[in-house]
Amino acid sequence: MEKLFSRPDIPNHIAHVLVTNLSSLIERQVKDAIAKTFLPSYSQQASAMHQELLRELRGEIHGVKSELTAWQNEAFRSHDVSLNRFPFSISHHC
Repeated sequence: MEKLFSRPDIPNHIAHVLVTNLSSLIERQVKDAIAKTFLPSYSQQASAMHQELLRELRGEIHGVKSELTAWQNEAFRSHDVSLNRFPFSISHHC
């Protein structure tokens, strides 16, 4: 038996068989562990981040709309004040 194991091809063959069989088993175990522990946690975090991002975007859009509305109202007021400064109104000339 010792002579058999001392031949270089036998230990190499055994090592190859072990690596081939164990690597698929280890790969399956790692995939299961990732699928059961990491992915659900990651999915929950991704969903929470997505919801937070949507809230922030909605807030920013609301802020921009408010600023634009205020700017537009100020522009209308300025325009009305300018029109009221004329000594005569447009309807008198027509």
